[in-house]
Amino acid sequence: MKTLLKTNFIFFIFLLFNYTPAQNYPTWYNNLEDGIDAAKAEGKKVLLLFTGSDWCGWCQKLSAEVFRQKEFAEFADYHLACVAIDFPKWKYQSDEEKEYNKKLARNFGVTGYPTVFLLDKSGKILGRTGYQAGGAEAYIEHIKSFLR
Repeated sequence: MKTLLKTNFIFFIFLLFNYTPAQNYPTWYNNLEDGIDAAKAEGKKVLLLFTGSDWCGWCQKLSAEVFRQKEFAEFADYHLACVAIDFPKWKYQSDEEKEYNKKLARNFGVTGYPTVFLLDKSGKILGRTGYQAGGAEAYIEHIKSFLR
């Protein structure tokens, strides 16, 4: 009996530490070329996010209120190839990634975070925005205004 209890306890601990809840996140690419390739292959537009993921309060707010929500994930699955260009303070990035991100930000004229662009599958800018209050559903409607 003790062996069965020990085995069940160990199994429970294993499940507890290896449990990963289902995520409501869309796939995020970390370079524009991969996002454009995905958009072309899947007939989607590109959402290009410039973010400071680990220090920018508005970026974290946008991520929590919109990008991590089920409604956004479902919308993105059908309509968007999402690209996040990150400028973290504490998260490791290679020198190549840092330089790539800086160059892309310069090319797009990014001066603050979060900055969000909607692009067609050729990379043409359809719209530029940032944080918008109202949650995922309101943000989706805001994005749709650029996609018409």
